[in-house]
Amino acid sequence: MDLIMKKGYAKLLVLSVGWFLFFLSFSSIRNVTSSINHEDGLGLCSMAGTYGGFMLACCITTSIVRRYTTKWVLVVSLGIQIVFVLANLSRNLYLLVPISVMCGASQAAMWTAVSTYVVDLVVQLEDRRSLEVLSRSLKARMFGIFFFFGSLAPVFGALLTSFILSYNRNEGLHISVERNITNCGSHETFTSNCSNVSSIGNVNTGEYRSTETVNTLCGPRFCHANFDEYAERAVKKETRTLLFGVYTACMAIALLGYAFLLDGSKSLKEVLCSSEVCVDFAKDTKSVFKLFAECNFLLISPLILFHGVQTAFFSGEITKAFAGCLYGVDMVGYFVAVYGTSAALTAFTTGFASKIVNRTFLLSTAAVVDLFALVAMLIWSAENGDMLYVFSLAFLWGIGEGIWTTHLNSLVGVLYANKPEAAFSAYNLVLSFGLTVGYIYSNYVCMDSKIYVTGCLCIIGMFSYAIFTRKKPSYQTREETIIVQVTANTDVLETEQLNTDSSQTEE
Repeated sequence: MDLIMKKGYAKLLVLSVGWFLFFLSFSSIRNVTSSINHEDGLGLCSMAGTYGGFMLACCITTSIVRRYTTKWVLVVSLGIQIVFVLANLSRNLYLLVPISVMCGASQAAMWTAVSTYVVDLVVQLEDRRSLEVLSRSLKARMFGIFFFFGSLAPVFGALLTSFILSYNRNEGLHISVERNITNCGSHETFTSNCSNVSSIGNVNTGEYRSTETVNTLCGPRFCHANFDEYAERAVKKETRTLLFGVYTACMAIALLGYAFLLDGSKSLKEVLCSSEVCVDFAKDTKSVFKLFAECNFLLISPLILFHGVQTAFFSGEITKAFAGCLYGVDMVGYFVAVYGTSAALTAFTTGFASKIVNRTFLLSTAAVVDLFALVAMLIWSAENGDMLYVFSLAFLWGIGEGIWTTHLNSLVGVLYANKPEAAFSAYNLVLSFGLTVGYIYSNYVCMDSKIYVTGCLCIIGMFSYAIFTRKKPSYQTREETIIVQVTANTDVLETEQLNTDSSQTEE
């Protein structure tokens, strides 16, 4: 590896480590908020607000990134993330939700910035090496390294969260459950109307519960309304302060690292004192929505939408129905750690495997694994499922997450290498819409119905992607390369797909 490539990977390392610290904090909050902020669905409302703001801001993030550069967009956005973390200490709906919307809007800019940075870094490396061919595998490899850190962050965040919350275990995170002697429907609320005879018991989260209780409240029969009525998770104020204090420190370190170590095309003084004409937000917003008129983007959008829904499904539902409900909130971290480890290893290995493995094969593998996991969730019961069974679900879901995240981003980067800001803004718009919908309806629909909805979206997404691969003959699913030419008078990148012969052969 020559010096130029080493410098390029060093820049990627700075970006990845900072993202690791940021995502360690945010992903931890996202995965436990439905359990520790369960009152009146506060945690789910917060996440819905976050991704609602994310979705609305995607339309203008192109202009923001172009004007202020990726470095300073990341620095300012991380400052907003710190405010969001501190707001979680208040547990006030009217304070937390507006700040969550701001948090989501800043994250939209962050995602566009980091994705654009990776694409620009690849272009810079190839340009400086005076090479004419920009390989798809290099882009996928860099995204694989970046998302390896991003996928690994929830692992450390989850372990850290569980370690801190374990101090609360001695206080007895009790769950009061009213068990009925007579038969009641699996989705009926436990009330005295079902039976005149009932038994009340306080069960510590570390103990196994009766088969009847587990089958009725947890797993595929989990419902937020029924569970929250009979569950109480009181996290001590000191523990909560320590938890969010650690998250704040991680984000602060990431902010300082980006400010002093990440290179930018402008200094902070130039950004703040620029006399340039303001970027035309209306024009750039139009450029984002123009992508939705393109057949190619429309065909891959259902798969991106599914990716958003399945991410919300894990953090808002699976963690609570199969981990928190069964073993207590302090076990959610270990559950997420398995998921994050699986996602990180998958992102890393498939990123490098893209040299020799067809992207369509990888995405199809992710779909099959997710559908298998959904079936396993649906048939789970206290009689045939134990802790190994439950943690295997997290491992399988992590495999899908690692592939979706790495190769959907890589796909968008390949298709729109000449306009990455608009492309990733549109990508994040669709993704955040799926996340918002996933969190909004989470509190009102039971687990088994969500399993069917998620499975149907997966099938629809892959069917649409199959049409995409057949409809666009110039898109290569294997041996794909791009020629990048930098015009002498302008900085416009002209991209041209090669290997049309191999495409015709595939068809």
